[in-house]
Formats: sequence, C-alpha cells, structure tokens
Amino acid sequence: MSLYTNSIKCSCCKEYVKPLKSEDNYLVCPKCGAIISEEYLIDPHAEWRAYSNEQRIRRERATPCKVPGTDLKKTFGKIPRDHRVRVTSIDSETVRYRREIERISSLLNLPQWVTEGAKIVFEKARKNGLLKGRNAQDFVAASIYAVCKSSGNKVICNLNNLSHCSEAEKRNILRAYKILIKENIIKPVIDNNPLRYIPLILSRLKTKKEIQPLIINFIREIRKSALAQGRNPRSIAAAAVYIVLVMMNERLRQTDVAKAADIAPPTLRRTLEQLSSDANIYIHV
Repeated sequence: MSLYTNSIKCSCCKEYVKPLKSEDNYLVCPKCGAIISEEYLIDPHAEWRAYSNEQRIRRERATPCKVPGTDLKKTFGKIPRDHRVRVTSIDSETVRYRREIERISSLLNLPQWVTEGAKIVFEKARKNGLLKGRNAQDFVAASIYAVCKSSGNKVICNLNNLSHCSEAEKRNILRAYKILIKENIIKPVIDNNPLRYIPLILSRLKTKKEIQPLIINFIREIRKSALAQGRNPRSIAAAAVYIVLVMMNERLRQTDVAKAADIAPPTLRRTLEQLSSDANIYIHV
C-alpha cells in the first residue's frame, strides 16, 4: 500500500488520518482499517502544480470559472441596444409567405426556379406597397401564376389546382395578377399560341397520342388563314381537338373537352361554330 498525501476524516473512528491506498485503488484508514467513502476520492485541487509564485501566476486560470445557472448580466452587464438582434413583423411575414410559396410549389410539383422566381415577384410587390389593404395570399398565388405563365411552354399552371392549393379564389388570383402587371412588377405575357395546350388536353382526355400531329397541323393551318386571331388560345386548342376527334370517329362530349381545356362549354360551342363556318367544316354542334 502507498500513503495518500491528503488528510481525510474517517467515517468510523471520526479522526483525520492520512489513509493508505490499496492495490485496488481503495483508501483504507490506518487506525481502524475501514474503507473510506468513495466521495473522498475526487481531488478538489487544481490539476496543475506550482513550485514557485511565478509558476502559480502563469498556470492558474485567468478568470474564475463561471458557475452554471448564474445570471450573465452580472458578469457582462447590460447589452447595448445597438447590438441586439431586431426581428420586425415585416421580416417574420416575409419568411412566412416564402414558406407558403414553397408549400404551394411542392404540392403542384413545380421546379425550383419557379419557386425562387415567385419569391422575387412577391418581394417586389411587398416593397412597392401592393399588399396594404389586400389579401397577401392572393399575391402569393398570383406570383406563382405569373412565373409559370411567363415561362412559355415549359411550365403550365392550372388555375383551378393553384386555387385549391393556395386556398384563394380564382377571380382574386387573376385580380392580383392584373395588379402586378399594372404596377410594372411583371411584364404582360401575350398568350396566343394554342399549341402549348394540346398535350395537356390530350393527357386529361386520355386519348391516343397518334392524333397529336394531326391536331398540330390543323391548328397551324388555322393560324395561317388568320382564323385564330382575337380568340382565346385555349378555346382554339379545345375546338381543334374536338374537330379532329370527330373526323377520326372518336366521339367525346363537348363538356369533357371543355373541362380538359379549363374553359366553359358555351365558349367551346361558340368557337366550334365560328371555325366551322369560316373553314367550311360541317360539325353538328
């Protein structure tokens, strides 16, 4: 056994003794032979040794150790106002609506560049004060709709799905979209190409893909003869699909074709009457 250097009070004989250290690393009282409690095995002294005053100054801690749970203001004092982090209501609202744009884009499976573009458009609308007195949710949906519409044939955003995911009415989304155009936040997009709606209509009707070239050629002939000028491109695309399907002896209801093109059945019926009269095509409407 080796001699332990510090004096410890024995719990049995109640005397301060220098215990012996056994091979099993226990402390044994030299008088009564009792094993001293393990709580005395922790050395409360410093982990370093100093043999002179210079070594003690050089090796000791610069400042006293901070006890957990104490108030930081007692140590550092009051934090100046200039160094405090200020989170305004505008910043929190911006973060919230950015997350809303990301949520709607993920539900509609839109690409990332559409999401980032919609954030930029919405931020411009907010800085120009367009949200004052208006519903910001309408401008969130209108920003997504504007970016999708300006992409041409890359991304087609269905207004009904956008209204369902954003919980905003279609007329309010279109009104906010017109406000963005009026305030020069975005540039107006002239949508006069019916060819971009052909794949969408055929996929919703679940028809054969072999008829798509026939429909494209029919629309091109209509555009060459200036029959499509001044008409809704969706209605032109839906009318071309219906005419080609009738020629191929594949009858579909006009209501189904109009629903696939997101137009009203009277709009499709009126476009069919105009095209059939101008192009000398007889179709029972």
